[in-house]
Amino acid sequence: MIRIVRPQVVVGIALLSGCGAYQPPPGAPLAKLNLKGNGNTWICVAGERRWLRADDSGYVDIPAGSRVTVGAPYAMDYNGVLTTCDARSSMVPEAGRRYYMEFRMDSKKCGVLIFKENPASGTTPELEPSLGAGLACGHP
Repeated sequence: MIRIVRPQVVVGIALLSGCGAYQPPPGAPLAKLNLKGNGNTWICVAGERRWLRADDSGYVDIPAGSRVTVGAPYAMDYNGVLTTCDARSSMVPEAGRRYYMEFRMDSKKCGVLIFKENPASGTTPELEPSLGAGLACGHP
């Protein structure tokens, strides 16, 4: 959904959201999410958003084996009117697998698609079959 809001509202939301960087628990099963091209990406952990920070290769570890919600905010200021979009999707990552997240936007809506990466075969990534609607996560 695209909303038109004043810049002061977005700053207030950012300050109140409490988004710290995500750190996976030690020993947890993990998958990798490719964040190349998606600079501001978050994950929902225990009902709160946590920023995802990629390593030098562009990947970040995410928990595997249960449904997780990931998302990406977007904001554009055009002639003093700020347009924002908060895209999110959920999936059940498989331990050891790599995924790619793609942000999409048109004039009326935005979204996030998640693909399984298959770098060994050189084929086009396959849409993640467990892809679902992003769940609300600590955001007004």
